[in-house]
Amino acid sequence: MRILTMAALPMLALAACSGGSEALQPGQWDMAFAITDVSGEGVTEAMRDEIAAELDRELAMESLCISEGQAAEPDESLVLNSEVISECNIGGATFENGTIDIAGTCGDGGNEGGEIAVSGTYSATAIDAEMTATIRDGGQEFSFAGTVSGERTGECSG
Repeated sequence: MRILTMAALPMLALAACSGGSEALQPGQWDMAFAITDVSGEGVTEAMRDEIAAELDRELAMESLCISEGQAAEPDESLVLNSEVISECNIGGATFENGTIDIAGTCGDGGNEGGEIAVSGTYSATAIDAEMTATIRDGGQEFSFAGTVSGERTGECSG
């Protein structure tokens, strides 16, 4: 479904954290993503369930090894997958004083694209964020929301 492909681009992610102004700790981080809402004109409950399940699969987060450099200067690559980053223009990504704010456009930003936003908080060992996105595919438009969370689990393996 073309809408699902477009929807997957903005997501992955997404991100932010819970806590204060501590810097992220380098190491192994377990990341998780979950769709919390899908809405749009003409989107039935069955369609919502199908879209949510597909987005959960396509936008699933994986474990990350965050380097010292990435921890010192975090960017959107910590909470968005490479496909989203390559197909979306992230116009702003801020990780400062325990707060994460990310905004961008995907596709052409018009009839065949959308917008993505991620906001949340982080601490040295945790990330908690809310992601929202609006996707347009021709005359159809729908929005979805999800959560991104991460937890440092120890030193990097391998």
